Amino acid sequence: MKNAYEDILLCLESVPEDDALLGELIGLVDKATLDADYVLSGRGLPAMPPAPAPKKSPLRSIWQSSVTGALFYIMLAVVVVGAMLYMDAEGSAGVPRDFAGFAVMTVLTRSMQSEIPQGSFIVIRNTEPNTLQVGDDITFLQNENTTFTHRIITIHESYLDTGKRGFQTKGVDNAAPDAEIVIADNVIGKVIFHSLPIGQFFGFIQSNLLLSAIIGVLVLGLFLALRMIFSPRREQQKPQKPKRKRKK
Repeated sequence: MKNAYEDILLCLESVPEDDALLGELIGLVDKATLDADYVLSGRGLPAMPPAPAPKKSPLRSIWQSSVTGALFYIMLAVVVVGAMLYMDAEGSAGVPRDFAGFAVMTVLTRSMQSEIPQGSFIVIRNTEPNTLQVGDDITFLQNENTTFTHRIITIHESYLDTGKRGFQTKGVDNAAPDAEIVIADNVIGKVIFHSLPIGQFFGFIQSNLLLSAIIGVLVLGLFLALRMIFSPRREQQKPQKPKRKRKK
C-alpha cells in the first residue's frame, strides 16, 4: 500500500505543476502517504493541531477590565463609608462599637493636642487593665455618655481596697491631672494608632457626603476614560502552520 502511494506521487510530480488543481492533488496524495505511514506502523493517524482560540475584540477586553475596576472601586468606597458610619456609632452606655476587640473614634478636644491633635482618627484595642502601664494613652468612660482619651500618670493597684486597679490620668496639654480616678471597669482600651490626616479625610467626607460622592464619581469616570484611551491594544498573533516536507 505504501509503495502504491509513492508510485502515484512520483507520477504526479513528473507532470509540470502549471495547473493549480494538479498542485492541490499532489498535496492530498502527499498527506495520504503520511497518514498511511502512521497506520501501517501501528501509531494511528497523526494528532490534529488544536483549533485556534476565538479572537477577542481589544475594545471588548478593555471594556470588561474597566467594568471590573469600577466595581472594585465602588466596593472600596462602600467599605470606607461604612467604616466611617460605624466609627461614629455608639453602643450601649456611650461605649464605641467594638469589632474583634478594636474600636475607632475621632478626638474632639485639644487636651492631647501635642500628642494626638484634635480631629485625629484613633484605633483603640481592648486591653486587660492589669497589663496597662504608666505612659499608656487610654480611652475611658468619664460618665455614661462621655469618653476621654488621656495618658496614665499613676496607677493604684487596689483602688479603695476594691482589689481592682485605678488609674490617675491627665491630658498631656492640661495643667492639672483629671480630678477623678479611672476605675478598671471604665477603661475601654488602649490607643494603638492615631493619625490626623486620616481623621481630617473622614471628617471632610462626613461633613460633605453629597459633594464627596460627586467627586468620587467624577474621578472614577476620568480614570476609566483614561484607561480605555491609553490602554495598549494587544494584537493576537496568528498561529503559523507547520511546513510539511514533501517526500520524493
